[in-house]
Amino acid sequence: MNHALIVLIFSIMLIHSEIAIGTPIINGDFSDSEDLAGFTATGSKIWEPTGDFAQLETDVDLARSLEQTFIIPSILTQFSFDFAFSTTGTLTTEDETFPDSFASSIIADGYFLDIMVVDIRGVVPDASDGIEDTTGAMPIDVVFNPYVTIAGFTPLANSITYSGRISLWLPDDVLGKEATLYFELFSQDDGLQTIAAVDNISATPVPEPGTLMLLATGLVGITGLLLRRNFFGKRK
Repeated sequence: MNHALIVLIFSIMLIHSEIAIGTPIINGDFSDSEDLAGFTATGSKIWEPTGDFAQLETDVDLARSLEQTFIIPSILTQFSFDFAFSTTGTLTTEDETFPDSFASSIIADGYFLDIMVVDIRGVVPDASDGIEDTTGAMPIDVVFNPYVTIAGFTPLANSITYSGRISLWLPDDVLGKEATLYFELFSQDDGLQTIAAVDNISATPVPEPGTLMLLATGLVGITGLLLRRNFFGKRK
């Protein structure tokens, strides 16, 4: 067998084995015909507009949650999701510290990743940034893109609304670990409305550069072999 072909086959197998290590998030785009398939939901006011997104809404209970346990791939992995948040809540006093809010976090092998919090005051990616010693959170670098929206999400009338995409590279300490992803909506029993939505949730593994280089080498070798055969075939 040609050396280039061997390299190509080996590199493809290596990439496949790297990506296969881990259990991906199930139904992260909520396209499954079974509502919330793959997720566990608490609270009667959580549902999925089929093929669209998962929405959390409050009533008299303090909190709603949506969660899923998965295995993080053992190689470099980017975690991301889209969200929307809409509230008619208000800050009635200067010392108000816990308005209606929506938060996301991951717990993996005892590590706590405080991914984001949003309330009437705005979006805070990596809510524990700078106070990890107090919260017990792991230092992470979260990116917030406010220009992403969830198609079909309808904000509440006369509300304050925020949306966007959250993304981060998962720390090395949690790679290959079992993790539980949480989305939680907190609401005071005050007659005001608050809703939130999530979509396009993923934990995407990225092969090591050396593996990609190996794949490129194999592809170049195969291309050269095909061109050589084509050239000599035409000369005969």
